[in-house]
Amino acid sequence: HVCIDNTGIGRQFAERAAQRYGDYRVKPVTFTAEVKEAMAYRLRTAFEKRNLRIPNENVIRADLRSVRKEITETGNLRFSAGRTQSGHADRFWALALAVQAGETYLGEPGAYLA
Repeated sequence: HVCIDNTGIGRQFAERAAQRYGDYRVKPVTFTAEVKEAMAYRLRTAFEKRNLRIPNENVIRADLRSVRKEITETGNLRFSAGRTQSGHADRFWALALAVQAGETYLGEPGAYLA
């Protein structure tokens, strides 16, 4: 079971994966502010519960530290990261998707937690 970014160029990849492996194994996730907030907090909780270990890789650690929580002028919460040569916090969001997949799948076709 996997969750795949369904935003922008990830949309085609998510569609092909769902066709190839089945809708019950592939859950496309469209990144909205609300979805990113939920995933970021879910990832934080996994770290706080010590369910995850951070590998001794500078690139991965830099990605995990790069995401910042900001409050917009309208009072909304936003998670953002600067773009670098190694990506746009891609490893952070990949890990957040993996944690979401692990915590939301109930083990039967089409069954997910909200």
